[in-house]
Amino acid sequence: MTEVILSGYYGYDNIGDEAILYSLITGLQDTNPDLNLTVLSAAPSSTARRYRVRAVARFSPWQVHTSFQQADILISGGGSLLQDVTSWRSPLYYLGLIRLAHFYSMKTIFCCQGVGPLNRQWLQDLVASTVKSMDRISVRDPDSRELLSELGVESARITVLDDPVFLLQDWPEEVEPDSGSAKDNYSGLPQDFSADCSEAKLLGVAVRPWSDNSYLLPLAAALEKFLRERENFKLLLLPFHGSQDLNCSKKLLQRLDSLSQERILLLDPLVDPREIIKVYRQLDLLLGVRLHSLIFAVLTGVPPVGIEYDPKIPGFLQRLDLEPACRTSDASPDYIYNHLSQTWQKRQQIQENLRDYREAACRRLRDFLTEINRPVKS
Repeated sequence: MTEVILSGYYGYDNIGDEAILYSLITGLQDTNPDLNLTVLSAAPSSTARRYRVRAVARFSPWQVHTSFQQADILISGGGSLLQDVTSWRSPLYYLGLIRLAHFYSMKTIFCCQGVGPLNRQWLQDLVASTVKSMDRISVRDPDSRELLSELGVESARITVLDDPVFLLQDWPEEVEPDSGSAKDNYSGLPQDFSADCSEAKLLGVAVRPWSDNSYLLPLAAALEKFLRERENFKLLLLPFHGSQDLNCSKKLLQRLDSLSQERILLLDPLVDPREIIKVYRQLDLLLGVRLHSLIFAVLTGVPPVGIEYDPKIPGFLQRLDLEPACRTSDASPDYIYNHLSQTWQKRQQIQENLRDYREAACRRLRDFLTEINRPVKS
């Protein structure tokens, strides 16, 4: 039996990172049922209950060391774990786990991570020396590969894949819609909002706090114009990261004062990726400031419109032959409205491109997991 430890930003009720975890769990179990998984989590009891795996407290030295002593593989996976914009302490934690795994002679896998920005020279050096020593290295975008190469990691050793959430292309049965069209099944939405939605269209919006949140005002103006001109549209606000995004969504809602409240719904934050998939199946168009809000759109065939707050947004959209509507720093109602309108007009062509991309992304990820997930020789 192979013992695998999964490390990432897990247990914090961030739907994007929870989706990464769920994707890796199901992907690893599919490629090799003969393994035991242990997740390092900020909420181990919740993680264990939700995903039916063993979970330990990520900041408990005793639990972490005990788990590592018994493990064969560490998978440091998904998200933007190695960046020092939000915190320089966070990458130290993840790099420390990799070095601890080496101490215990474990196989170490760098799995589909986004790397950077790294603004501190000492941290760049630490990332380079640690990642160089890993057994397999994969990143989720070409910019991450370029950065690691600039830091001295051999380029030929770095595989560019996709975000692990693309593994959810293989939908589990419990998230499949009921028989009939998607519009006949408004699972996840309140009945009083969705009762007349068989003829309506839904525009999902996922915002996040950024800087002074000044981008919310032009965004609200663009949304109001878009919905005024399309009376069959309703607006669904989707918080992705707990109270942070919920509060930001409420601020946006306050600025949408010209729209009838019957046309707007603010969902409570969801933390189970299976639930957010149900909601996304009801959307017709998605505007997102969170990366994983855009990734879920691609997974479910919903034409995405992104607003850039970080290089990872245009980096992802470029792989889909798309570009952001604007940056948060230069957002204007016209930019956002025009991009929404053009995306809606071209939705059929965009959906075809999304289908081709997600199928290829899923194949690449499954091949990678199959390769790294071969049983460890005793």
